[in-house]
Amino acid sequence: MVHKKVKRPKKEAALPFEAVLARDLRKIVWWSMISFGTAGIAYLLVEFFR
Repeated sequence: MVHKKVKRPKKEAALPFEAVLARDLRKIVWWSMISFGTAGIAYLLVEFFR
């Protein structure tokens, strides 16, 4: 019982951190996708106009 009581708050504290981490990861992925997309378009334009 004592073990369960100790484990529960740790899990509850870890869940929001994981959610924030997942949200940040998604944001980073989106920004990297957008930046890579713009870079790819610019590269294609440069190659096209060369």
